[in-house]
Amino acid sequence: MVNLFKIFDLPRLLLLLLLTIAYAIFSDIAVFPMTSYELMNIVTSEHLAGGNVMYKDVFHWTEPLTVWVQYFFFQLFGREVLAYRIVALILIFFQALLWNQTLNEKGCYDQRSSLPALIYLGFCLLFPDMVSLSAVVLGNTFLLLTFYFMISYIKNNEHQQPLFWIGWNASIAFLFYAPYILLLPGVLLVLALYSPIDARKIVTILYAFLLPLILVWLYYFLNDASVFYVQFFLQRVFSFQANHYLSFQHLLWIVAIPLFWLLIGFIAIVRSTSFVNYQYRVIQSLFLLFVFSLISFLLVKERSVFTIWQIVPYTSAIASHFLLLQKRRWFADVVLLLSFVALFFVRFELKKEVALDTTGKESRLSVKFDNSFWQPYPYVKSVLVLDNNISAYSKYRLSTPFLNWNLAESYFMDVDGYEAVALLDRYFTKEQPDAIVDPNGVLSRTFYRLPLVANKYIEKKKGFYVLKRAMIAR
Repeated sequence: MVNLFKIFDLPRLLLLLLLTIAYAIFSDIAVFPMTSYELMNIVTSEHLAGGNVMYKDVFHWTEPLTVWVQYFFFQLFGREVLAYRIVALILIFFQALLWNQTLNEKGCYDQRSSLPALIYLGFCLLFPDMVSLSAVVLGNTFLLLTFYFMISYIKNNEHQQPLFWIGWNASIAFLFYAPYILLLPGVLLVLALYSPIDARKIVTILYAFLLPLILVWLYYFLNDASVFYVQFFLQRVFSFQANHYLSFQHLLWIVAIPLFWLLIGFIAIVRSTSFVNYQYRVIQSLFLLFVFSLISFLLVKERSVFTIWQIVPYTSAIASHFLLLQKRRWFADVVLLLSFVALFFVRFELKKEVALDTTGKESRLSVKFDNSFWQPYPYVKSVLVLDNNISAYSKYRLSTPFLNWNLAESYFMDVDGYEAVALLDRYFTKEQPDAIVDPNGVLSRTFYRLPLVANKYIEKKKGFYVLKRAMIAR
């Protein structure tokens, strides 16, 4: 199997394409339930389609460029989740080829190989959640471009043009996926260690990095949302608050496979003496960026399987060294095949256990709509959920901006402050949801401060409020 992908040419490219198509047809991405993360993104786009502005009218910490791309596809596909997954798979295939071409073109191996692309695509087998139009998948394209220009400068440091594109692509990657904020210091460290760099060159990189940030801020400033943009996105980049969709134990299962490949890859590299100095610099650069990527896991806001994509490029590059350096081809084939078996094993075992986490509580990975709870209320069309369980939005439209409870909670808890009361009054005056789900019991305090809003609702059961007007109009 290793020999089959040991070289890179058109037949191998077509074979990779056929394998990707076969995965799309025979995998379960078409039938796997909608995940909470996918629902959150769809609801965000749906709310923006009503003429609202991100951050000001949708309280969520999703990155701005990710929001715009997902909104574009929402205009095409609506709530059709399978369409988003197919787009994600196409993008992942393109990234695999881009990464493969970068490593081949820049002479990172002694021969042109298809193995980096094969391993990159192989990680789609980890879990259906890996094939989603997530922020990290969107941001990875620009992570790979950043690495391309970084290696170009290390290889030919007399050319200054790559410096601008290093900063530009690192900034775009950050605006797609916030944990990639650490990509910039990682790249600067690599350049300082392996190429001549001075203050003028650093200023060029920083200027290129800041330019997209300023343009995005200007957009929100013109839409009177710059304060919310700073508060809900920029200020939250280095916070450790996050939505957890899987237990820590399940995530360890998944991380174990790429870490295993990195370990055996580094062992093979250390034992080898066939590299030139430039290739050693590339390997060391990969290792340093991998370390920064591990640190960036602390900044992840949506912790699920798809976050593994941020270390997959480094894993595929290092693992390819292990496979190419093996003189015993049968041993490389066995390790590769066993790795794919492990991928399938983790996939199916995780699917069996994904309904329950280690504490015995229901996992929030997939959306579980409780039809029996909502059946007595056919007049409900719009909903507000004051909790992280947003399954109600799979059937009903979001009303008011309070989508992400991690961001909205402080306003409902701090109802003694003027700013919070004024904000709640403004949004509840603008629109009233037909039903409000309040499992945390925070709404009674809010209604005490907003009596005009409180008079419009009746509590049908504990923690569940219905708009009187909606009941009359049924």
